[in-house]
Amino acid sequence: MKLLAFDLDNTLLKVNSAFAFAKYLHRQKILSSFSMGLLFGIYGLHKARLLSVGTVHYWGAKILLKPENFSHLDLFLTQLLETELRPSVWCRFEQGKREGMHTLLISSSPDFLVQPIAERLGFSSWKATRYHAEGVEELLLGEDKSSMIKAFALASGWERSEVAAYSDSWLDLPMLETVGTPVAVAPDRQLRRVARSKGWEILE
Repeated sequence: MKLLAFDLDNTLLKVNSAFAFAKYLHRQKILSSFSMGLLFGIYGLHKARLLSVGTVHYWGAKILLKPENFSHLDLFLTQLLETELRPSVWCRFEQGKREGMHTLLISSSPDFLVQPIAERLGFSSWKATRYHAEGVEELLLGEDKSSMIKAFALASGWERSEVAAYSDSWLDLPMLETVGTPVAVAPDRQLRRVARSKGWEILE
């Protein structure tokens, strides 16, 4: 294996990083209960397939992209990585690093969370949804992840069989179907069904 690609939320982490940050800010009395309720309502509608991923990110950016929030980011990340790494996936990541594989953190989550997490954990590279001061600059979705991994492997001269990917969500099916070794991690119902039908490994 030459390349290991990991989704972040509910895969390498046991939680959604952006919502964990919102909860942290709420506990610190920085984020209002109204804003928390709005975020969770929007996310719930998305899970019910009534709102797009783009809408979730739009409101997430409006609520989280405030200067006063970022002074708390370092402490939040320290606590997050001490308590919420998923052991089964973390072991695969550490093994890959020891064996000299390229490790890629590839996530739809905001870059202001994905980048420092990737750097703290020692990933070779990272890709994420790009935010700017006014909101979302560029979304990173399942098809985008698939295209990036294909391009990365081609540029590096790696075969499909030399690439593995880990994710929890059916939204990442395009990425998982791109690689030689797809791994479903605590998968949602749709992905679990696909993984079982295709004989993919399932990690809990």
